[in-house]
Amino acid sequence: QDFSNLTIRDVMHVGARTVHPDQLAVDAVAIMEEFRINQMLVVDENGVLVGALHIHDLTRAKVI
Repeated sequence: QDFSNLTIRDVMHVGARTVHPDQLAVDAVAIMEEFRINQMLVVDENGVLVGALHIHDLTRAKVI
């Protein structure tokens, strides 16, 4: 297979887990542990992307 012609659509994951800005940080930790992921998208009440959360962000904030 010629990987040089792959688009993002070809390799992206469409079932991304999301959290809302007002959720507790420990909720994000629980979701990350449950689904064995290390990053999540942050969306507002309309589903609009407002940021990204990485496990390192939680570590830096001493949540974990």
